[in-house]
Amino acid sequence: MLKNIILSLFCVLTLTTIHAQNKNVYESRYTDVVTKNNLIYALSKTHKLVVWDMNKGDISYIKKEISCIYSNKKNEIYCVTLDGIIQKETTTNQWKKVGAFTGTPFAILTTTTNKIASISSKGLKYNNKYYMPTEKNRIGNGMYSFKNNKLRKPQLAYIDQKDRIWISYDFGKFSEIFIFDTKKSAFLKHKPLLILDEKKTFNSKNDYLKDYRKKQFKKYPYHVKKLGKQYIYKFPTELPLYYGIKSITQDKDGNYFFSEGLAYSHKKNGFYEYLTTIEKKFYKIIENSESAFKKQNEIIGPVVYNNFNGSLYYCSNYGVFKLHKNESGYRNELIIDPNVLLYSKKISHNYGSVMKISKLVFMDEIRFVFLTKQYGFGYYDGDNLNLFN
Repeated sequence: MLKNIILSLFCVLTLTTIHAQNKNVYESRYTDVVTKNNLIYALSKTHKLVVWDMNKGDISYIKKEISCIYSNKKNEIYCVTLDGIIQKETTTNQWKKVGAFTGTPFAILTTTTNKIASISSKGLKYNNKYYMPTEKNRIGNGMYSFKNNKLRKPQLAYIDQKDRIWISYDFGKFSEIFIFDTKKSAFLKHKPLLILDEKKTFNSKNDYLKDYRKKQFKKYPYHVKKLGKQYIYKFPTELPLYYGIKSITQDKDGNYFFSEGLAYSHKKNGFYEYLTTIEKKFYKIIENSESAFKKQNEIIGPVVYNNFNGSLYYCSNYGVFKLHKNESGYRNELIIDPNVLLYSKKISHNYGSVMKISKLVFMDEIRFVFLTKQYGFGYYDGDNLNLFN
């Protein structure tokens, strides 16, 4: 059951009068959010870093001409200026230059040893050297172009627990990822485990996959092993990439969770797992983990691991949910439905008629911030739900 919710809006829009047929005229002023303690760092489309103090419910300060923001696992805040200067916040609104890079700035990330990696149109900069992926590094079914030796802006940049940087491109029906290993200072080579199509007919997708995996096992013994009745794969082969990636997250055990799919299709949209095994560097695949809890017409958005309480959460057109693992898979628990902020009466959950959440960030075991495509960012403290734009 939901708690009693106090609904309040910090918006320049009169959202309570919005109807599904005309809501698309609204756009979020913010493109990214990160958090530290009780502060929310929101990056605007006009390149302003607006820092909100949630204890006061007001703006703490504004920093101009910023292109990127980042918060690492040590709760340290970084930003990048429009001309590629990397700054780290030392105390409130006091910043120290810690690096620089050229090209159009896209993102920055830090390793567990506090080394900085930056991503721009010139490539990925690490240890004062720029790196560009090539065709042999491409993972997925995308069609990336390397013309003019420039890197495109990725839809998602993620650094995992082994300090590998994932650069992801979302082409809707196609997905594409390049993985840079900071320990080797190189993009990983990808080995597609291709099997000749024998034009056989199968009764189900499971029967097809069973036959396909068996053939992979015989043809690629270095990349495929059998663990009990399951086939496992050497990283990063057979990553479950079918549609554009919406999110990548890991739990404390190093398991990977992906949400992916078409923004307008509940059928071609889901939640996939790439799980560690007792065999070092080998992972097993679980597809469509959302099948046990997914509602009719539900479109899965970001899936995020909350490090504060060790639980998985996900966003969809039905709200923000907490996932509970059981023997048959997962069950979900509704935490909050932000759509109640937009309408004065109950609405149907159909395509495009509700708030789209693109990012979810946890501040502790209960509190979280979510970034929307149209209405700014939201803040939930366990009782109150606010929207800032």
